[in-house]
Amino acid sequence: MSDNSDSSEVDAVQQSSEGSGLSAEDDVNADSDPQIILQNDTNESDSGLVKQVKTHHDFDVQKQLHVSQKLTEMLLANEFEMNGFFRLLLRGVYYGAGFERCALFLKNTTTHRYVCKLSDGISKISSNVSVTQEIEQSASFEQAMVSEKAFIFKVGDADSDKKLDALAFKTGVETCLVAVLKSQFKPIGFLYADLCESKREIDTAYVERFNQLYVQSKLALNIIGKKS
Repeated sequence: MSDNSDSSEVDAVQQSSEGSGLSAEDDVNADSDPQIILQNDTNESDSGLVKQVKTHHDFDVQKQLHVSQKLTEMLLANEFEMNGFFRLLLRGVYYGAGFERCALFLKNTTTHRYVCKLSDGISKISSNVSVTQEIEQSASFEQAMVSEKAFIFKVGDADSDKKLDALAFKTGVETCLVAVLKSQFKPIGFLYADLCESKREIDTAYVERFNQLYVQSKLALNIIGKKS
């Protein structure tokens, strides 16, 4: 997925980057759950009190199932819209899997960097955030390519990979989750998730919930690849 790539999967996302492809009925938003309040929701009420901001939330099985069903429906639809799919996927990672922030990074083969294209959560990653393509040679990235599962990266671990330190530094966290997206066995982007506000550890339960949605993203890329 890049601005200059031969991959049709890249073009499908890049060409539709301005629209979500989602209806209000399909989207999962904060209004559907009063316990989840976005960080910028601090308007003063009539009483003059500022609405309390909740800085983290737990996973919601019902929301995760809802998003998973919607993703499946999109995969089976005659007209498949990649940008809408990934926006809904990030909604599921945020509201369903319980992560506080998530993003989609796509490769730009001209600048040789992975650039944030979509972001969701309590706070969002700036579209200016990018990391060098050299992370592809990192041990963690290569392991994710082979296992096709998300991996937890933590700065300071004995086996921490310095090539990924830049990503953690730019997103302001020491622990994050990365899942490689690929086409024809080549990395074209990755999904990212963290617990940016509460700074809690990402345990195996978080990874399992994330992977359930991650599998559907890989199916989407396979479908687009077969249609190209």
